Amino acid sequence: MIVNSLMVVADLTTLGPVTAVATPGILRVLSDRTEFRWLWLGNLISVCGGWFSAVAVFAMVYHHTGAGLAAGATLALRYLPGVLVGGFAGVLADRMDRRNAHGGDRPGPGRCRRRFPAR
Repeated sequence: MIVNSLMVVADLTTLGPVTAVATPGILRVLSDRTEFRWLWLGNLISVCGGWFSAVAVFAMVYHHTGAGLAAGATLALRYLPGVLVGGFAGVLADRMDRRNAHGGDRPGPGRCRRRFPAR
């Protein structure tokens, strides 16, 4: 028997033949669904751009000041708003209507959201 600390997971002597369950992997989903592929690729480019920006600002501050403390403070200040407000904003977003919750964080998506209202 395989025993977890909380419960018995399975009795290996009573299991029949193991059959594989077909679960679509990310590559299959990306190859089958064109719209999702474009969305996923756009999100990947956006995330990479955000990280490149963070590294560039960090390197620039370190290059101009020569102080690791200033570069570290820049990095900390970049993520401080999310740390301080993240928990409260998460609870607030859970209680709001989803159609009105999006678009307030950045002006561009907010304008698009107002142009294309939910049905």
